[in-house]
Amino acid sequence: MIVRPSEIEERARPARPRLPPARVTRLLLASVAAAFLVQLWVGFENPYGLIRLGANLSALVAEGQWDRLVTANWLHGGWIHVGVNALGLFFMGTAIERLLGSSRYVIIYLTSCFGGAVASALASPGVPSVGASTGIVGLFASIGYILIVFRGSLPPQMRNSIRSWLLILALNVALWVAFSDIGIDHAGHGGGFAVGVLSTALVTIGWPPFVRRRSREKVTGAVAWILAAVTVAGLAVSTGRFSSGDRSGDAGFARAVLSSPEQDPLSMNYFAWFAVIDPESDAEMLGIALEMAQRGVEGLTGEEPGYEEIRRAHLDTLATAHYRLGHFDEAVRFEREVYEAEPTPIYGSQLARFLAARLDASGPLITPPDTPRVRLSLDQASREGGQDIVLVAPAESPTGFVVYGVVVDGGHVLGLVAVRVGPERAAPSRTPANPPWPRGARLRTALVDAASATNPDTGFDLSTVPMSEEIAGYP
Repeated sequence: MIVRPSEIEERARPARPRLPPARVTRLLLASVAAAFLVQLWVGFENPYGLIRLGANLSALVAEGQWDRLVTANWLHGGWIHVGVNALGLFFMGTAIERLLGSSRYVIIYLTSCFGGAVASALASPGVPSVGASTGIVGLFASIGYILIVFRGSLPPQMRNSIRSWLLILALNVALWVAFSDIGIDHAGHGGGFAVGVLSTALVTIGWPPFVRRRSREKVTGAVAWILAAVTVAGLAVSTGRFSSGDRSGDAGFARAVLSSPEQDPLSMNYFAWFAVIDPESDAEMLGIALEMAQRGVEGLTGEEPGYEEIRRAHLDTLATAHYRLGHFDEAVRFEREVYEAEPTPIYGSQLARFLAARLDASGPLITPPDTPRVRLSLDQASREGGQDIVLVAPAESPTGFVVYGVVVDGGHVLGLVAVRVGPERAAPSRTPANPPWPRGARLRTALVDAASATNPDTGFDLSTVPMSEEIAGYP
């Protein structure tokens, strides 16, 4: 048998020590991924969906929903959020698990999660919080503690890592300060960091690096199993509440939003909007949403970038809240202001359904009450292959007038027709419908306003807005 020199050299080279597999880290990453898949199904945009899944909110924790202190650490606000946290958990979790062992790692990570969640609930009573960063920051603090306290016993390559750790810490603090207004949970991070240091100090008392004592391993193993059981129980309770369709947390969350000084007008409008477009929102929830929407409008100062556009969006939310509560005159008033300032298909569709509801409930809205007879109709047999919108109105009006009609087919609203006639102008009696409406559709006069036609132009303007599919799906 011939042995090459290279093979002799390879056999003489000492084998590299095999690092233990980071099984707990893999299990944690798999559980975070599973929770994220559930969130994809529920949807990230709806804040009430996060609340139902188990987001951390102090008002609900105070009512006895302690499981939120667990579940919130498995939920995330989007792809970037979960991606960044998954990377942090993979790298820091793997390092801590291999250095201290699985039991100590479980203790440090889970206590950091719980400690960060408690700090978040205490410091931000009206703001929901989610994310695994509470535990990840705890792992980061644990690495720093080991680098500082056991520095003399660590290998040179690890000993030199303290500079990088301090640099990363300083960078994170700078980023937190610079971007303090983008929803970073400083209290949750601070709580996780503090508990990470404390738990690492406790599990490494009398611990020579890389040496394990059997009696101490039994204790840490028992504590780790207890914490794991508490975590599984918390996740199970939140899952059971969500799967049962329990929506009791929605109103509690909305009330917490109203009482929180941290909520700005944009947040108020955001939370109100998702409540008013939820078909399952009850009268209590809609009443709270109406108050949130009002505060969202009243809280604007006029100095916000894009103020006019923001105000229109807030008024649209306020109008929708009134509509859901059956306040159709208020809904029409606010939505008409929005549509006339920005005549988009979305706002036109909103106004069409609000006008249709008012028409069914109380008839056309006439302003002032003594306005001469004005009526819109759709003549479908007037022209071959086409339709005419017929306007029956006074020969002339000294002030002009505005008339809105809704196109309906059975119980469905198909769109909006708006006509503006200037003062002292004889209104045309017929105008081709563009686009044509389905055969059998009716054009009903819903609003006539002679008082607000202040446009000095003596011309005639007609616009039509087909119903948006998005708006047609709203309750």
